[in-house]
Amino acid sequence: MQWSLTEINLNAVELDKIRVLIVDEQHVELSHTQDSVEGMEFTLCNSLSNAFDVIDNQQVDVVLCNMNAPPKFLREFFQKYNQRVPIVAFSSIDDPKLAYLAAMLKARDIVFSKQLNYKDISQTLKKVRSEWIEEQQGKMIDGFLQEPQNRVILRELLVSDLPISQRIVSKCVNEIPIDDSIRKAYGIKSNEILTKNPEILEKMVKMKIVVKENIGQTIACANCDSVNIYANYHCPNCNNSRFKRKELFFHKLCNLMITLKKYSNSGEIFCPNCMIYFENTNSNSYTVLGFECVHCNKKFATPSILYNCNDCNYEKFTLNSAKWIDLYSFKIRDEHINKLKNNFFSLMQLEDFLTQSGFAVKHYDRYTENHDSFGPFDLIAYSPMRMLIFITLGNDLTRNIEKILEIEKLSTVSKKNIKTFAISKIRPVNSIQNLLKKFNIDSICEDENKDIKSILIKSLTPRIF
Repeated sequence: MQWSLTEINLNAVELDKIRVLIVDEQHVELSHTQDSVEGMEFTLCNSLSNAFDVIDNQQVDVVLCNMNAPPKFLREFFQKYNQRVPIVAFSSIDDPKLAYLAAMLKARDIVFSKQLNYKDISQTLKKVRSEWIEEQQGKMIDGFLQEPQNRVILRELLVSDLPISQRIVSKCVNEIPIDDSIRKAYGIKSNEILTKNPEILEKMVKMKIVVKENIGQTIACANCDSVNIYANYHCPNCNNSRFKRKELFFHKLCNLMITLKKYSNSGEIFCPNCMIYFENTNSNSYTVLGFECVHCNKKFATPSILYNCNDCNYEKFTLNSAKWIDLYSFKIRDEHINKLKNNFFSLMQLEDFLTQSGFAVKHYDRYTENHDSFGPFDLIAYSPMRMLIFITLGNDLTRNIEKILEIEKLSTVSKKNIKTFAISKIRPVNSIQNLLKKFNIDSICEDENKDIKSILIKSLTPRIF
């Protein structure tokens, strides 16, 4: 059965029940004590071989596995499932060798108990499940961030401290609301990326990286749902579309618009609806700026409106018959801000260092030379004397190789002075190290125990200047 991180139900920890599979060949039936464990549902599987079928065909949140099974079957079981579902080992014998074996098989925890008490171990199971959920979410986010365009969007969300909002520009677009001159000056690319790849936002919502909030509604074509519509304004009396602004006078008591004022001898105004005279004071009357039809001289506060669609040419539909489209904004969840800042910290520090050193820096940019385009690369730094290209390496071996080969293609074509670097959080595997060495790409490995800025300066200074 094929599976991936995106197929794992990361919301299961929020469900009413956490489904626990107990794999124990010595158990015949479940104890009644399971009924007293709130939020957990236990299923017994008294055969390790049967457990394979259960996990492949049913939703299982945590596995509690007895270590008394043959080591060969245990290894096969753990190797197949320990990345798919958290496994807690247990044994009736307190044996250090079993603890060592469980650790080697990557069990999340081990419980020693002569007789299982589900209520006693429920907190351990819940804790393991919760930690595993958090770990898988972290892996999914890390995988999502391997795509440079995703990094650009999240980085600019962090730096701008503004949400992505939906607005109407002949069509519904997702944009960070940044002035166009600022966008051009700082090379902000998020809006361009979102226009080409609108599905990125829904991925971030599904992965719970960003929160989606309703900010209002707009009308759409009654026929094709397009927001690319225009309004036709016309006189409610003769349907003519030519009118001029006109100050309108209203009797406040009955809200009647009085188009022709009749005065009493004392200067009071007559209301034909109320059949009374009233003083022209703020308490009795008010004026608004309305309209007067040029064709029929009809006065009105608001013109009638009909809509036409620019996309399907559907004409003259009213506000009542139009469809309504929800608009949303998207912003990074508070619980992810620090994690994402740490993820981008090295490149942000690198950008500061290179800018201070006289380089012009661009993120997620392609390099073009002699009509050939390469990249995109995570960061490119330009100066009159040379160009620096940086890629970031993650856990995806295939993606890492693609990035390295893109640099290799550039180096075989370009005659410019280009220096290339690969930044990784941990030391790359041997195959990647060999490729970096073969293509003269300098490797910079982050060290969590040191200041990343110091590492960058130490690594780059002798190679740049």
